[in-house]
Amino acid sequence: SARAVRGVAAIDEALLRTGPYGAARDALLAVPGLGPFSAGAILLRGLGRMDELPGMRWFEREARRVYGDGFDADAIRARYGRDLGYWSYYLKADAGRARRAARRGRARRVVVVATVA
Repeated sequence: SARAVRGVAAIDEALLRTGPYGAARDALLAVPGLGPFSAGAILLRGLGRMDELPGMRWFEREARRVYGDGFDADAIRARYGRDLGYWSYYLKADAGRARRAARRGRARRVVVVATVA
């Protein structure tokens, strides 16, 4: 809504771009009409903040398809840290390719490897 857009525009841009992730998320959550998923999506997709993931449950479900029952969300968070968003991007991209291949009858094993220097 226009009210939400005005609310986001009123937040200090430096806070959103480079401030502590929690403070930036809380500032967005204070805007009427924005919930946790939208706040996280704005930070991740709109501002390139790779610190956290909105909707981690979806990613956990997809990750279990890739990594199997041994998937550990805390271990993934610890490994990728502030670059967790990159991991999620590669996971989502590869999961989409695997689904398309399966629909065409060419199912394949999905492997996600993401190394961040």
